[in-house]
Amino acid sequence: MKDAHPAGGDGLWQAPGGDLWRDLIPDIDERAARKRVDSSAVDEEVRAMFMDQVREALADLRRSIPAGDAMAVRRVAHMFQGTGGAVGVPEITILGEALSAAARAADWGRCADLAERLRRWHVANGGEASGAP
Repeated sequence: MKDAHPAGGDGLWQAPGGDLWRDLIPDIDERAARKRVDSSAVDEEVRAMFMDQVREALADLRRSIPAGDAMAVRRVAHMFQGTGGAVGVPEITILGEALSAAARAADWGRCADLAERLRRWHVANGGEASGAP
């Protein structure tokens, strides 16, 4: 995997806000830019652990969104809020914020849309192509 690049850059190790999430989170690029840090120190082992966390989170979302389990969705969202920026993909932090707000509002359609975009990001970055919630 490649290191994250500034918003609009190329490379796999990023969540391309414009390509995946801008229609769901219109201000994602500006918000992510405020949280972006140099990810050159994030090694492959940390990235692999994060990708495992995303895989597990997607499985949790596949169960909790259809069940309307707001607390479970918010737990997953909180994990993303705390780890996205730390591994060099602040767009994931913003996704976590949006997912948490959608779960609080019981907006399950938005939760499902956000989870599907997360699944697509995960696959684009070498994760498993499992089904979306």
